[in-house]
Amino acid sequence: LVESCIDEGDGGGALSIAVDDLGYLHMSRLRVVTGDLVHTQIGPDGVPVHTVVAQGISELGNDLIDDTDIVIFNGQPAICFRNSAGRFEVAMRGDAGWARSTVVNNDTAGVACELGVLAGRLVTAYSQGRQLRFATRNPNGSWSTQVADSPGRDVGREAALAVYDGIPVIAHRDAGAGALRVTRRVNGAWRTTVVANDSSSIGFRPAIWVDAAGVRVYHGGVPALPDQGGDGNLWQAWGALDADEYNQFLLDSGSAGGGQAVGIVGQEFALLARQRQRSAVFGQFDAIHFWARADAGLRLTLSSAGGADPRRLYTRLDFVSDPFGLPVLAYSEERAADIGEPAVSQFCFHRAIDSDADALPDPFEIEYGTDPNRADSDGDGRSDGDEYLIDGSDPRGCDDGIRGGTETDVDCGGSCEPCENGQACVLAADCVSESCIAGRCAAGASCDDGVLNGQETDVDCGGDDCGACVDGSACSVGADCLGGVCED
Repeated sequence: LVESCIDEGDGGGALSIAVDDLGYLHMSRLRVVTGDLVHTQIGPDGVPVHTVVAQGISELGNDLIDDTDIVIFNGQPAICFRNSAGRFEVAMRGDAGWARSTVVNNDTAGVACELGVLAGRLVTAYSQGRQLRFATRNPNGSWSTQVADSPGRDVGREAALAVYDGIPVIAHRDAGAGALRVTRRVNGAWRTTVVANDSSSIGFRPAIWVDAAGVRVYHGGVPALPDQGGDGNLWQAWGALDADEYNQFLLDSGSAGGGQAVGIVGQEFALLARQRQRSAVFGQFDAIHFWARADAGLRLTLSSAGGADPRRLYTRLDFVSDPFGLPVLAYSEERAADIGEPAVSQFCFHRAIDSDADALPDPFEIEYGTDPNRADSDGDGRSDGDEYLIDGSDPRGCDDGIRGGTETDVDCGGSCEPCENGQACVLAADCVSESCIAGRCAAGASCDDGVLNGQETDVDCGGDDCGACVDGSACSVGADCLGGVCED
Protein backbone atom coordinates (compact mmCIF):
# COMPACT_ATOMS: atom_id res chain seq x y z
CA LEU A 1 0.00 0.00 0.00
CA VAL A 2 1.17 3.52 -0.75
CA GLU A 3 0.30 6.52 1.45
CA SER A 4 -0.95 9.91 0.25
CA CYS A 5 -1.86 12.82 2.53
CA ILE A 6 -3.59 16.14 1.90
CA ASP A 7 -2.87 18.96 4.34
CA GLU A 8 -5.45 21.74 4.26
CA GLY A 9 -4.78 22.91 7.79
CA ASP A 10 -8.34 22.28 8.93
CA GLY A 11 -9.85 20.06 6.24
CA GLY A 12 -9.89 16.55 7.71
CA GLY A 13 -12.88 16.74 10.03
CA ALA A 14 -15.73 14.21 9.86
CA LEU A 15 -13.88 12.19 7.20
CA SER A 16 -15.51 9.32 5.28
CA ILE A 17 -14.48 7.54 2.05
CA ALA A 18 -16.01 5.55 -0.80
CA VAL A 19 -14.72 4.11 -4.09
CA ASP A 20 -16.77 3.96 -7.27
CA ASP A 21 -16.80 1.28 -9.98
CA LEU A 22 -14.04 3.08 -11.92
CA GLY A 23 -11.73 3.12 -8.91
CA TYR A 24 -12.14 6.85 -8.20
CA LEU A 25 -11.78 7.72 -4.53
CA HIS A 26 -14.47 9.96 -2.99
CA MET A 27 -14.18 11.65 0.41
CA SER A 28 -16.64 13.64 2.46
CA ARG A 29 -15.07 15.92 5.05
CA LEU A 30 -15.45 19.12 7.00
CA ARG A 31 -13.32 22.24 6.88
CA VAL A 32 -13.41 22.92 10.59
CA VAL A 33 -12.75 26.68 10.56
CA THR A 34 -15.14 27.67 7.77
CA GLY A 35 -17.66 24.93 8.58
CA ASP A 36 -17.93 23.89 4.92
CA LEU A 37 -18.81 20.36 3.85
CA VAL A 38 -16.39 19.33 1.09
CA HIS A 39 -16.33 16.47 -1.41
CA THR A 40 -12.90 15.42 -2.66
CA GLN A 41 -12.50 13.19 -5.71
CA ILE A 42 -9.20 11.56 -6.64
CA GLY A 43 -8.75 9.77 -9.96
CA PRO A 44 -5.96 7.59 -11.36
CA ASP A 45 -3.68 10.63 -11.80
CA GLY A 46 -3.77 11.21 -8.05
CA VAL A 47 -4.86 14.85 -8.39
CA PRO A 48 -7.55 15.79 -5.82
CA VAL A 49 -10.56 17.81 -6.97
CA HIS A 50 -12.34 19.62 -4.12
CA THR A 51 -15.95 20.78 -4.27
CA VAL A 52 -17.84 22.62 -1.53
CA VAL A 53 -21.14 20.76 -1.14
CA ALA A 54 -22.64 22.88 1.63
CA GLN A 55 -21.31 26.07 3.20
CA GLY A 56 -21.25 26.88 6.89
CA ILE A 57 -22.99 23.77 8.23
CA SER A 58 -20.74 23.65 11.31
CA GLU A 59 -19.85 26.26 13.92
CA LEU A 60 -16.39 26.06 15.46
CA GLY A 61 -16.55 26.43 19.22
CA ASN A 62 -20.33 26.31 19.28
CA ASP A 63 -21.85 23.46 17.27
CA LEU A 64 -19.09 21.44 15.60
CA ILE A 65 -20.19 18.72 13.19
CA ASP A 66 -17.95 15.68 13.64
CA ASP A 67 -19.60 12.96 11.54
CA THR A 68 -20.46 12.43 7.87
CA ASP A 69 -20.78 9.34 5.71
CA ILE A 70 -20.39 8.87 1.98
CA VAL A 71 -21.53 6.04 -0.31
CA ILE A 72 -21.83 5.50 -4.05
CA PHE A 73 -25.47 5.41 -5.17
CA ASN A 74 -26.36 4.90 -8.82
CA GLY A 75 -22.76 5.64 -9.74
CA GLN A 76 -22.62 8.97 -7.90
CA PRO A 77 -21.55 10.00 -4.37
CA ALA A 78 -24.12 10.70 -1.67
CA ILE A 79 -23.29 12.27 1.72
CA CYS A 80 -25.23 12.41 4.99
CA PHE A 81 -24.57 15.20 7.48
CA ARG A 82 -26.09 17.22 10.28
CA ASN A 83 -26.57 20.92 9.60
CA SER A 84 -26.11 23.13 12.66
CA ALA A 85 -29.06 25.16 11.36
CA GLY A 86 -31.23 22.41 12.85
CA ARG A 87 -31.75 19.70 10.26
CA PHE A 88 -30.36 16.37 9.09
CA GLU A 89 -29.60 16.31 5.36
CA VAL A 90 -28.36 14.12 2.53
CA ALA A 91 -26.56 15.59 -0.49
CA MET A 92 -26.44 13.69 -3.79
CA ARG A 93 -24.39 14.50 -6.86
CA GLY A 94 -26.10 14.35 -10.22
CA ASP A 95 -25.49 15.54 -13.76
CA ALA A 96 -26.44 19.09 -12.73
CA GLY A 97 -24.23 19.10 -9.63
CA TRP A 98 -25.03 18.60 -5.96
CA ALA A 99 -28.61 18.58 -4.67
CA ARG A 100 -29.58 18.47 -0.98
CA SER A 101 -32.65 17.02 0.69
CA THR A 102 -33.77 17.21 4.31
CA VAL A 103 -34.35 13.91 6.06
CA VAL A 104 -35.80 15.55 9.16
CA ASN A 105 -35.91 19.00 10.73
CA ASN A 106 -34.48 18.36 14.18
CA ASP A 107 -31.37 19.86 15.74
CA THR A 108 -30.39 16.57 17.42
CA ALA A 109 -30.78 14.38 14.34
CA GLY A 110 -27.70 13.10 12.53
CA VAL A 111 -25.07 13.62 15.21
CA ALA A 112 -24.08 10.15 14.04
CA CYS A 113 -25.13 9.04 10.55
CA GLU A 114 -24.48 6.17 8.16
CA LEU A 115 -25.65 5.62 4.59
CA GLY A 116 -26.39 2.43 2.71
CA VAL A 117 -28.26 1.04 -0.28
CA LEU A 118 -31.19 -1.30 0.31
CA ALA A 119 -33.34 -2.75 -2.49
CA GLY A 120 -32.07 -0.09 -4.87
CA ARG A 121 -32.96 2.79 -2.54
CA LEU A 122 -30.78 5.04 -0.44
CA VAL A 123 -31.16 4.51 3.33
CA THR A 124 -29.64 6.09 6.41
CA ALA A 125 -29.25 5.11 10.06
CA TYR A 126 -28.85 8.04 12.43
CA SER A 127 -29.18 9.19 16.00
CA GLN A 128 -31.95 11.56 17.05
CA GLY A 129 -32.18 12.62 20.67
CA ARG A 130 -31.94 9.39 22.67
CA GLN A 131 -33.11 7.16 19.81
CA LEU A 132 -31.67 5.26 16.88
CA ARG A 133 -33.65 6.00 13.72
CA PHE A 134 -33.73 4.73 10.16
CA ALA A 135 -34.88 6.50 6.99
CA THR A 136 -35.52 5.44 3.41
CA ARG A 137 -35.45 7.79 0.43
CA ASN A 138 -38.67 7.63 -1.58
CA PRO A 139 -38.81 7.82 -5.40
CA ASN A 140 -40.09 11.43 -5.16
CA GLY A 141 -37.04 12.45 -3.11
CA SER A 142 -38.79 12.63 0.28
CA TRP A 143 -37.76 10.47 3.23
CA SER A 144 -39.75 7.98 5.31
CA THR A 145 -38.41 7.65 8.85
CA GLN A 146 -38.96 5.16 11.66
CA VAL A 147 -37.64 4.44 15.13
CA ALA A 148 -35.25 1.48 15.08
CA ASP A 149 -34.27 1.35 18.76
CA SER A 150 -35.46 3.34 21.76
CA PRO A 151 -34.91 1.73 25.19
CA GLY A 152 -35.28 5.02 27.05
CA ARG A 153 -31.54 5.69 27.23
CA ASP A 154 -29.00 7.42 25.00
CA VAL A 155 -28.58 4.97 22.10
CA GLY A 156 -27.58 5.41 18.47
CA ARG A 157 -24.18 6.79 19.38
CA GLU A 158 -21.48 6.28 16.69
CA ALA A 159 -23.83 4.14 14.58
CA ALA A 160 -22.33 1.80 11.96
CA LEU A 161 -24.59 0.36 9.23
CA ALA A 162 -24.26 -2.76 7.07
CA VAL A 163 -26.82 -4.18 4.65
CA TYR A 164 -26.84 -7.90 3.89
CA ASP A 165 -29.41 -9.94 2.00
CA GLY A 166 -31.98 -7.17 2.26
CA ILE A 167 -31.51 -6.77 6.01
CA PRO A 168 -30.13 -3.53 7.53
CA VAL A 169 -27.94 -4.18 10.59
CA ILE A 170 -26.78 -1.32 12.81
CA ALA A 171 -24.13 -1.45 15.54
CA HIS A 172 -24.36 1.45 17.98
CA ARG A 173 -23.42 2.44 21.51
CA ASP A 174 -25.78 2.62 24.45
CA ALA A 175 -24.17 5.47 26.39
CA GLY A 176 -26.58 5.05 29.29
CA ALA A 177 -25.88 1.36 29.91
CA GLY A 178 -22.29 1.30 28.64
CA ALA A 179 -23.11 -1.47 26.16
CA LEU A 180 -22.94 -2.33 22.47
CA ARG A 181 -26.29 -2.77 20.73
CA VAL A 182 -26.84 -4.53 17.40
CA THR A 183 -30.18 -3.62 15.84
CA ARG A 184 -31.59 -5.18 12.66
CA ARG A 185 -34.85 -5.18 10.75
CA VAL A 186 -36.27 -8.55 9.72
CA ASN A 187 -39.67 -8.90 8.05
CA GLY A 188 -40.45 -5.29 8.87
CA ALA A 189 -39.78 -5.57 12.62
CA TRP A 190 -36.79 -4.15 14.48
CA ARG A 191 -35.03 -6.20 17.14
CA THR A 192 -31.88 -5.59 19.17
CA THR A 193 -29.22 -7.79 20.73
CA VAL A 194 -27.25 -6.29 23.62
CA VAL A 195 -23.57 -7.01 24.22
CA ALA A 196 -22.37 -5.88 27.65
CA ASN A 197 -19.30 -6.19 29.83
CA ASP A 198 -19.63 -6.41 33.60
CA SER A 199 -16.44 -4.51 34.37
CA SER A 200 -16.37 -1.66 31.83
CA SER A 201 -18.33 0.42 29.35
CA ILE A 202 -17.98 -0.81 25.78
CA GLY A 203 -19.39 -0.23 22.31
CA PHE A 204 -17.13 2.73 21.48
CA ARG A 205 -16.92 3.61 17.77
CA PRO A 206 -18.10 0.23 16.46
CA ALA A 207 -17.23 -1.15 13.03
CA ILE A 208 -19.55 -3.80 11.60
CA TRP A 209 -19.39 -6.52 8.96
CA VAL A 210 -22.27 -8.83 8.01
CA ASP A 211 -22.17 -11.81 5.67
CA ALA A 212 -23.51 -15.36 5.41
CA ALA A 213 -21.53 -16.37 8.50
CA GLY A 214 -23.28 -13.76 10.64
CA VAL A 215 -22.48 -10.45 12.31
CA ARG A 216 -19.04 -9.31 13.39
CA VAL A 217 -18.46 -6.06 15.31
CA TYR A 218 -15.17 -4.54 16.42
CA HIS A 219 -15.61 -1.94 19.16
CA GLY A 220 -13.70 -0.27 21.95
CA GLY A 221 -13.91 0.21 25.65
CA VAL A 222 -15.06 3.76 26.33
CA PRO A 223 -12.01 5.90 27.25
CA ALA A 224 -12.16 8.22 30.25
CA LEU A 225 -11.16 11.14 28.02
CA PRO A 226 -11.88 10.26 24.37
CA ASP A 227 -9.20 11.60 22.00
CA GLN A 228 -7.45 13.33 24.91
CA GLY A 229 -6.23 10.55 27.19
CA GLY A 230 -5.21 7.05 26.20
CA ASP A 231 -7.38 4.32 24.70
CA GLY A 232 -8.18 1.04 26.43
CA ASN A 233 -9.31 -2.26 24.94
CA LEU A 234 -10.41 -3.45 21.50
CA TRP A 235 -13.20 -6.02 21.54
CA GLN A 236 -14.70 -8.33 18.93
CA ALA A 237 -18.32 -9.47 19.16
CA TRP A 238 -19.88 -11.95 16.78
CA GLY A 239 -22.90 -14.17 16.29
CA ALA A 240 -25.57 -15.31 13.87
CA LEU A 241 -27.73 -12.65 12.29
CA ASP A 242 -30.76 -13.75 14.32
CA ALA A 243 -28.86 -14.51 17.55
CA ASP A 244 -30.25 -13.34 20.89
CA GLU A 245 -26.74 -13.40 22.36
CA TYR A 246 -23.33 -12.69 20.84
CA ASN A 247 -19.95 -14.08 21.72
CA GLN A 248 -17.26 -11.60 22.67
CA PHE A 249 -13.54 -11.65 23.31
CA LEU A 250 -10.75 -9.17 23.96
CA LEU A 251 -8.74 -8.70 20.76
CA ASP A 252 -6.21 -6.09 21.91
CA SER A 253 -5.60 -4.65 25.36
CA GLY A 254 -2.71 -2.42 24.30
CA SER A 255 -4.24 1.07 24.41
CA ALA A 256 -6.63 0.23 21.54
CA GLY A 257 -10.31 0.59 20.70
CA GLY A 258 -10.39 4.35 20.09
CA GLY A 259 -11.04 3.96 16.36
CA GLN A 260 -11.54 1.01 14.03
CA ALA A 261 -12.81 0.07 10.58
CA VAL A 262 -13.34 -3.42 9.13
CA GLY A 263 -13.20 -4.94 5.66
CA ILE A 264 -12.21 -8.04 3.70
CA VAL A 265 -8.92 -8.72 1.91
CA GLY A 266 -9.11 -11.88 -0.16
CA GLN A 267 -11.01 -14.25 2.10
CA GLU A 268 -9.65 -12.81 5.33
CA PHE A 269 -11.08 -10.25 7.72
CA ALA A 270 -8.92 -7.14 7.90
CA LEU A 271 -9.00 -4.29 10.39
CA LEU A 272 -7.77 -0.72 10.50
CA ALA A 273 -7.25 0.36 14.12
CA ARG A 274 -5.48 3.00 16.14
CA GLN A 275 -3.30 2.76 19.22
CA ARG A 276 -3.16 5.66 21.67
CA GLN A 277 -1.01 5.13 24.75
CA ARG A 278 -0.79 7.65 27.56
CA SER A 279 1.01 6.01 30.47
CA ALA A 280 3.15 7.33 33.30
CA VAL A 281 5.03 4.00 33.23
CA PHE A 282 5.20 3.07 29.54
CA GLY A 283 5.14 6.56 28.06
CA GLN A 284 3.26 7.92 25.08
CA PHE A 285 2.76 6.23 21.75
CA ASP A 286 0.45 6.83 18.79
CA ALA A 287 -0.03 4.51 15.83
CA ILE A 288 -2.27 3.37 13.01
CA HIS A 289 -2.21 -0.40 12.49
CA PHE A 290 -3.55 -2.48 9.62
CA TRP A 291 -4.49 -5.98 10.67
CA ALA A 292 -4.21 -7.56 7.20
CA ARG A 293 -5.33 -10.90 8.67
CA ALA A 294 -7.18 -9.97 11.83
CA ASP A 295 -8.05 -13.52 12.87
CA ALA A 296 -4.42 -14.60 12.59
CA GLY A 297 -3.14 -11.52 14.42
CA LEU A 298 -1.06 -10.28 11.46
CA ARG A 299 -0.60 -6.56 12.14
CA LEU A 300 1.28 -3.96 10.11
CA THR A 301 2.02 -0.43 11.34
CA LEU A 302 1.16 2.25 8.78
CA SER A 303 2.08 5.32 10.83
CA SER A 304 3.41 5.88 14.36
CA ALA A 305 4.97 8.36 16.77
CA GLY A 306 7.06 7.34 19.78
CA GLY A 307 7.70 9.18 22.99
CA ALA A 308 10.27 11.57 21.50
CA ASP A 309 8.07 12.46 18.51
CA PRO A 310 5.39 15.15 18.32
CA ARG A 311 2.06 13.78 19.52
CA ARG A 312 -0.44 12.62 16.92
CA LEU A 313 -4.18 12.18 17.04
CA TYR A 314 -5.63 9.72 14.54
CA THR A 315 -9.40 9.87 14.05
CA ARG A 316 -12.13 9.10 11.52
CA LEU A 317 -10.71 5.73 10.44
CA ASP A 318 -12.41 4.25 7.36
CA PHE A 319 -11.93 1.12 5.23
CA VAL A 320 -13.46 0.30 1.83
CA SER A 321 -12.48 -1.98 -1.05
CA ASP A 322 -11.72 -0.90 -4.61
CA PRO A 323 -13.27 -2.63 -7.67
CA PHE A 324 -10.53 -5.28 -7.49
CA GLY A 325 -11.11 -6.22 -3.86
CA LEU A 326 -8.00 -4.38 -2.66
CA PRO A 327 -8.15 -2.26 0.51
CA VAL A 328 -8.42 1.52 0.59
CA LEU A 329 -7.76 2.92 4.07
CA ALA A 330 -8.21 6.48 5.33
CA TYR A 331 -7.91 8.53 8.51
CA SER A 332 -7.48 12.09 9.75
CA GLU A 333 -4.28 13.09 11.53
CA GLU A 334 -3.55 15.99 13.84
CA ARG A 335 0.15 16.39 14.62
CA ALA A 336 1.51 18.72 17.29
CA ALA A 337 4.12 21.33 16.41
CA ASP A 338 7.75 20.55 17.16
CA ILE A 339 11.00 22.50 17.14
CA GLY A 340 11.32 23.87 13.63
CA GLU A 341 8.21 21.98 12.50
CA PRO A 342 4.70 23.45 12.29
CA ALA A 343 1.58 21.65 13.44
CA VAL A 344 -0.03 19.40 10.83
CA SER A 345 -3.72 18.81 10.20
CA GLN A 346 -4.22 16.41 7.31
CA PHE A 347 -6.20 13.47 6.03
CA CYS A 348 -4.39 10.45 4.60
CA PHE A 349 -5.27 7.41 2.58
CA HIS A 350 -3.47 4.18 1.71
CA ARG A 351 -4.22 2.13 -1.39
CA ALA A 352 -2.51 -0.31 -3.73
CA ILE A 353 0.13 1.29 -5.94
CA ASP A 354 -0.75 2.05 -9.56
CA SER A 355 2.63 2.67 -11.20
CA ASP A 356 1.31 3.63 -14.64
CA ALA A 357 -1.74 5.59 -13.39
CA ASP A 358 -4.13 3.63 -15.62
CA ALA A 359 -6.71 2.93 -12.86
CA LEU A 360 -5.62 -0.72 -12.61
CA PRO A 361 -3.53 -1.29 -9.47
CA ASP A 362 -0.25 -3.14 -9.89
CA PRO A 363 -1.27 -6.30 -7.96
CA PHE A 364 -4.27 -6.74 -10.27
CA GLU A 365 -2.24 -6.09 -13.44
CA ILE A 366 0.43 -8.61 -12.46
CA GLU A 367 -2.18 -11.30 -11.90
CA TYR A 368 -4.32 -10.35 -14.91
CA GLY A 369 -1.48 -10.11 -17.39
CA THR A 370 -1.24 -6.44 -18.35
CA ASP A 371 1.95 -4.44 -17.87
CA PRO A 372 1.85 -2.48 -14.56
CA ASN A 373 4.43 -0.06 -15.94
CA ARG A 374 2.67 0.62 -19.24
CA ALA A 375 -0.70 2.35 -19.25
CA ASP A 376 -1.61 0.96 -22.70
CA SER A 377 -0.33 -2.61 -22.67
CA ASP A 378 -1.65 -3.58 -26.11
CA GLY A 379 -0.81 -0.25 -27.76
CA ASP A 380 -4.29 0.37 -29.15
CA GLY A 381 -4.57 3.97 -27.97
CA ARG A 382 -6.85 3.23 -24.99
CA SER A 383 -5.47 2.87 -21.49
CA ASP A 384 -5.75 -0.50 -19.79
CA GLY A 385 -8.14 0.98 -17.24
CA ASP A 386 -10.42 2.51 -19.87
CA GLU A 387 -10.62 -0.79 -21.74
CA TYR A 388 -11.22 -2.94 -18.67
CA LEU A 389 -13.44 -0.65 -16.60
CA ILE A 390 -15.31 1.44 -19.19
CA ASP A 391 -15.25 -0.39 -22.55
CA GLY A 392 -15.50 -3.90 -21.13
CA SER A 393 -12.80 -4.99 -23.59
CA ASP A 394 -9.54 -6.83 -22.98
CA PRO A 395 -6.49 -4.57 -22.46
CA ARG A 396 -4.16 -7.54 -22.88
CA GLY A 397 -4.99 -7.49 -26.62
CA CYS A 398 -6.90 -10.76 -26.29
CA ASP A 399 -9.67 -9.53 -28.57
CA ASP A 400 -7.88 -7.55 -31.27
CA GLY A 401 -7.49 -10.28 -33.92
CA ILE A 402 -3.69 -10.04 -33.77
CA ARG A 403 -1.13 -12.28 -32.11
CA GLY A 404 0.79 -10.16 -29.65
CA GLY A 405 2.00 -9.82 -26.10
CA THR A 406 2.23 -13.19 -24.37
CA GLU A 407 -0.24 -14.85 -26.75
CA THR A 408 0.86 -18.15 -28.30
CA ASP A 409 -1.76 -17.85 -31.05
CA VAL A 410 -4.16 -15.12 -32.13
CA ASP A 411 -5.99 -13.85 -29.01
CA CYS A 412 -5.28 -16.94 -26.94
CA GLY A 413 -2.61 -18.56 -24.82
CA GLY A 414 -0.21 -16.88 -22.44
CA SER A 415 -2.09 -14.37 -20.26
CA CYS A 416 -5.18 -14.68 -22.51
CA GLU A 417 -7.76 -17.46 -22.52
CA PRO A 418 -6.48 -20.95 -23.46
CA CYS A 419 -6.35 -21.95 -27.13
CA GLU A 420 -8.40 -24.57 -28.95
CA ASN A 421 -6.96 -27.75 -30.46
CA GLY A 422 -4.66 -27.10 -33.39
CA GLN A 423 -3.61 -23.65 -32.27
CA ALA A 424 -0.05 -22.82 -31.28
CA CYS A 425 1.08 -23.33 -27.69
CA VAL A 426 4.16 -23.39 -25.52
CA LEU A 427 2.80 -24.89 -22.31
CA ALA A 428 -0.11 -27.15 -21.49
CA ALA A 429 -1.74 -24.20 -19.73
CA ASP A 430 -2.00 -22.47 -23.12
CA CYS A 431 -4.58 -25.06 -24.21
CA VAL A 432 -8.19 -25.70 -23.29
CA SER A 433 -7.32 -29.39 -23.39
CA GLU A 434 -4.26 -28.82 -21.19
CA SER A 435 -2.28 -30.79 -23.75
CA CYS A 436 0.46 -29.11 -25.83
CA ILE A 437 2.21 -31.51 -28.24
CA ALA A 438 4.93 -30.36 -30.65
CA GLY A 439 3.84 -26.74 -30.24
CA ARG A 440 0.16 -27.35 -30.97
CA CYS A 441 -2.83 -27.81 -28.69
CA ALA A 442 -3.98 -31.42 -28.92
CA ALA A 443 -6.88 -33.44 -27.68
CA GLY A 444 -7.05 -33.95 -23.94
CA ALA A 445 -4.63 -36.21 -22.19
CA SER A 446 -5.08 -39.95 -22.75
CA CYS A 447 -3.21 -43.02 -21.57
CA ASP A 448 -1.99 -43.96 -25.05
CA ASP A 449 -0.93 -40.66 -26.64
CA GLY A 450 2.79 -41.17 -26.03
CA VAL A 451 3.04 -37.92 -24.06
CA LEU A 452 3.52 -37.25 -20.34
CA ASN A 453 0.39 -35.21 -19.57
CA GLY A 454 -2.72 -35.09 -17.42
CA GLN A 455 -2.14 -36.68 -14.03
CA GLU A 456 0.36 -39.25 -15.38
CA THR A 457 3.58 -39.68 -13.42
CA ASP A 458 5.35 -41.13 -16.46
CA VAL A 459 4.39 -41.43 -20.12
CA ASP A 460 0.91 -43.01 -20.36
CA CYS A 461 0.97 -44.50 -16.84
CA GLY A 462 0.53 -43.58 -13.20
CA GLY A 463 -1.84 -41.09 -11.62
CA ASP A 464 -5.55 -41.56 -11.02
CA ASP A 465 -6.59 -42.18 -14.63
CA CYS A 466 -3.96 -44.50 -16.17
CA GLY A 467 -2.63 -47.91 -15.23
CA ALA A 468 0.33 -48.53 -12.98
CA CYS A 469 3.87 -48.03 -14.33
CA VAL A 470 6.58 -50.64 -14.77
CA ASP A 471 9.64 -50.64 -12.54
CA GLY A 472 11.98 -47.75 -13.24
CA SER A 473 9.24 -45.31 -14.26
CA ALA A 474 8.57 -42.07 -12.43
CA CYS A 475 6.01 -42.21 -9.63
CA SER A 476 4.53 -40.21 -6.77
CA VAL A 477 2.90 -42.89 -4.59
CA GLY A 478 2.96 -46.69 -4.44
CA ALA A 479 -0.29 -46.97 -6.41
CA ASP A 480 1.53 -45.55 -9.45
CA CYS A 481 3.69 -48.70 -9.66
CA LEU A 482 2.92 -52.30 -10.67
CA GLY A 483 5.01 -53.45 -7.70
CA GLY A 484 3.08 -51.17 -5.32
CA VAL A 485 6.25 -49.44 -4.08
CA CYS A 486 7.47 -45.98 -5.12
CA GLU A 487 11.11 -45.28 -4.25
CA ASP A 488 13.33 -42.30 -4.93
